[in-house]
Amino acid sequence: MEPVSGCTTRASCIGNAVNRRAERADALYRILNDHQREMERQGVEYWLLKKTIKEEKDRADAEIEEYQQRQRKAYHTSNKEFAKCEKYCREQRELLRAIEDLAQQEREMYELDNRKDQVMTVCKVALANLGM
Repeated sequence: MEPVSGCTTRASCIGNAVNRRAERADALYRILNDHQREMERQGVEYWLLKKTIKEEKDRADAEIEEYQQRQRKAYHTSNKEFAKCEKYCREQRELLRAIEDLAQQEREMYELDNRKDQVMTVCKVALANLGM
């Protein structure tokens, strides 16, 4: 799935899709109103006009309800994604603080002088060789 132009995150893409659905709902009602006005101009009987418009409105409302359900789902998904992002950012900040604390507590290491140990080892080996 390619990202929609202008989307920087999955949540913003979902938000853009929701906006397109809202525009679709507005378009459905405009079409319904236009159809009602056209039927009134044609002189369609009142009971037939009401029946036809009610049926069309019910279909439009069902479609809009589906859009609204998707919008609610997208909203909750977006909130979950945002909470997850916040959690990861918080964990990263905590790790960076811990690293800074460790750097401050770090003690300098000194190199050991092994010359005395090496001399002692040579002497022990020499003594052992003499004893044999």
